[in-house]
Amino acid sequence: MRLLKRIFQILGSIKLAFYLLLCIALTLAIGSYYAAFYPKVFKALNKYLFLEWLQVYGQKNTDKIWWLFLLFLLLFGLAINTLICTLNKLAYFWRKRKQFTFREIIYKMTPSIVHLCFFLGLFGHLLSMTIGINQTLPIKLGKEIDLAAGVKGKIVGQNCVYYPLEAQQIKVKGLLKQCRISLEIANSSDKRLIQISFLHPVSWHGLSFYLDKVKTNDRYVCLNLVVKNDPGAKLTLISDAMMCMLMGWYFMVLYYPKRRKRE
Repeated sequence: MRLLKRIFQILGSIKLAFYLLLCIALTLAIGSYYAAFYPKVFKALNKYLFLEWLQVYGQKNTDKIWWLFLLFLLLFGLAINTLICTLNKLAYFWRKRKQFTFREIIYKMTPSIVHLCFFLGLFGHLLSMTIGINQTLPIKLGKEIDLAAGVKGKIVGQNCVYYPLEAQQIKVKGLLKQCRISLEIANSSDKRLIQISFLHPVSWHGLSFYLDKVKTNDRYVCLNLVVKNDPGAKLTLISDAMMCMLMGWYFMVLYYPKRRKRE
């Protein structure tokens, strides 16, 4: 029992948090070197889920991505450290709750509750990185494509608008202004025709559809359809909203009495 308590104290110590943060900073510095000199490997993280990226790029580049695993290990250790510190703080104030009013105890516990909300947001990001959907598909008219499990799609129309050759700004003459594609999507219970254009994504049954421009060459443009499913988005949004409200209330309570005294 004493050994377990001692381990718990070490894992939740401020000293350990300091060393973990220092090691994380050094690891990120090393990682920035690899990201700068091997952009092809790391830019692909924007197009793949993490596990898919490991299968495509990780197996061939273990000498370049090793620092990522060290970073995740250090971040996991920091998460454990922060969680233990937070729970210790909450437990302490809960034991002392009878000495404070309800408003005072909530005020004192707010920073610790914010930490828990932060963990909720991180868990949402983890879900999105591991079990979500992130596909980039080339657009070909009339070709049926698999968008997700049980979801089929077909590009049935494409319309691109270019800046006129008489445009006032020379730099945009003849360049692409906007594109719109018509996508037929269907699953076992629903079928719909949607219009997708740049900066105007469409959501349907948990899937989000985006139009992405790869390159332009005079009047030629290469388009991709980006399909995403973000299962952790709701958790992230909820945690962000709770953190904003709690911290807003916390600082209002902290500074408003001081302002009234000055007045």
